[in-house]
Amino acid sequence: LHVVGDSQLILRQQLHRTAPKDAHLRTLYQRCRVIADNCGVRSWSHHLRAFNKTADALANLAMDTTCSRQLLWTS
Repeated sequence: LHVVGDSQLILRQQLHRTAPKDAHLRTLYQRCRVIADNCGVRSWSHHLRAFNKTADALANLAMDTTCSRQLLWTS
């Protein structure tokens, strides 16, 4: 499995297995790490947010409202 994301910091943390210092973020990191290990993630790569308008809009909405949302997108 190849993971592509727009947060270079998070991708680097996952790639090098370096947990964040903040307790809340560390919990999310650990959950992600378990899922990644169970799915057999083999690589992590960065994709600029400028090329993903939907992700950029959702990230801006989360920052502006200080509220996190999860959306399931089906095609």
